[in-house]
Amino acid sequence: MRVSNPRWRWCLLGLWLLASVAGAATGDQLFAQGVSAFKNGDYRLAVVYFQQAQASGLERSSLYFNLGASLYKLGQYTEAEEAFRLCARDPVWVSLASYNAGLSAYQRGDRTAAAGYFDRAWRTADSDDVGALALTMLERVDVAASRRPRATVTLDAGYNDNVTLSADGQTLL
Repeated sequence: MRVSNPRWRWCLLGLWLLASVAGAATGDQLFAQGVSAFKNGDYRLAVVYFQQAQASGLERSSLYFNLGASLYKLGQYTEAEEAFRLCARDPVWVSLASYNAGLSAYQRGDRTAAAGYFDRAWRTADSDDVGALALTMLERVDVAASRRPRATVTLDAGYNDNVTLSADGQTLL
């Protein structure tokens, strides 16, 4: 179709721009698509969606955690560790993110870094499950850690069905 009238060209350009803006996904939509891709086992696509959500300006700890989990599944341990470190800046996520950063460092063969992450996860754990996992891994990577006296005392009331359920309900494990 050939458009000779300049007004029509501007109208068509305006409509095209409007359609482009309307079709652009928000950070929250991209994040949700990443969660869906992860749950379907498409970790590469999940990484793409999470990175697009981040590029769109979405900044939340669960984004970094889920990006790290996706990268970990792909065997990209250095990148996963970095995403978990960013997530661990949030006090709510520090123990779980540190534990997962430790797993990433362990997979890379860096026992010293892994021990540091596992120790931080154990010290900051607000759940017995994460604390126990972190202590088990700490003892695996740091022989001296198994000889150090450690104790955990907890009093729980209520029901804990999922220690890692996030507030927004879209945390991957």
